[in-house]
Amino acid sequence: MATRKNFRSASLAGLITLVLVLAGCSASSDPDNWVDADATGKIEENFLRACEAADDGKTSDANALADYCGCSYDDIRVEYTDDFEGFKTVNSGLGSDPESIPPNVRTIFDNCASAHLGS
Repeated sequence: MATRKNFRSASLAGLITLVLVLAGCSASSDPDNWVDADATGKIEENFLRACEAADDGKTSDANALADYCGCSYDDIRVEYTDDFEGFKTVNSGLGSDPESIPPNVRTIFDNCASAHLGS
């Protein structure tokens, strides 16, 4: 039962992470593509930091949490490789309604949690 609770907590942490990750992208220097976003290096850094912080100590294995967060970022990045605007739209939607996470993104979080958090 505790494993499933950790799994749900991790999935929620991932959802919250998306909301937090691109909050800085609403500024006037909002990147229009992955090349510009990568040039600053902030999206990945912010994602990983926010993901780990959103867990709030619920996951006892810091390495597993880092692996989960890295997996989630990498897979979301692959999912939206050719659609940076789609990536930003997902984030925007989560900001207004976190329950509206698209199934493809929910699957990414769930798969990464299963692979790295033992759920």
